[in-house]
Amino acid sequence: EYNVNSGNEALIKSVIVAGLYPNVAKANIKTKGKGSMRPPKLSTLKHRSVKLHPKSALAETCDLNEEWMVYHTMVKSTGIFIHDASVVSPFALLFFGGKIKIGKDQYNLPVLTVDEWIVFHAKPDVAKLVRKLKLQLDQCFAAKISNPKLVLHDDAMAASIIEEIQKLICSATSLRDRQYGGREKSQSYSEGGLLGARTEEWPGHSGQNDSGENHSSETHSKHVRRY
Repeated sequence: EYNVNSGNEALIKSVIVAGLYPNVAKANIKTKGKGSMRPPKLSTLKHRSVKLHPKSALAETCDLNEEWMVYHTMVKSTGIFIHDASVVSPFALLFFGGKIKIGKDQYNLPVLTVDEWIVFHAKPDVAKLVRKLKLQLDQCFAAKISNPKLVLHDDAMAASIIEEIQKLICSATSLRDRQYGGREKSQSYSEGGLLGARTEEWPGHSGQNDSGENHSSETHSKHVRRY
């Protein structure tokens, strides 16, 4: 009963997001050539360039199936390195990251933001659905915290909310498969194609890299990919 999802990698990674957020890094696979033998470049909200620690299991991985990852620790030696990283999906960040809001980008396109620094394009109805489910999930967590003996699955409404979120998380296919695999974009739950495109901004950057050099915010502030 308690191990029913022990083999569900998508849900386990969502739990990892809940525990490690806001330690989030973005892999810039957009600028990486297909078939490249070099690992993608990484960045975080505060650091324009970070690397996976050489002993990390992902350090030699050239083809990540998602652009986002969470990590446990960050250290600075000859460079800035992150330890204990796990690649995660956008839905994991949306449901188990920070507060999400609906807004519009500079092109007046609807977006979902996580704590105003991780941004995803989404159709308006999809954005409203995700935000509603996120708010309801937070209410479930608050009820459980206030009453530890509460069994959420015994409550019909809470069980329904958890089930719908689980469907979304588990149905999400690889972002890179949708981008490069030649499949048509789908808006169904089964294909996980609920977000029409995604973009992310790092508004907390000072415009300098770790060596103090200035960079144009235009070149780094926005990356858009459709899938």
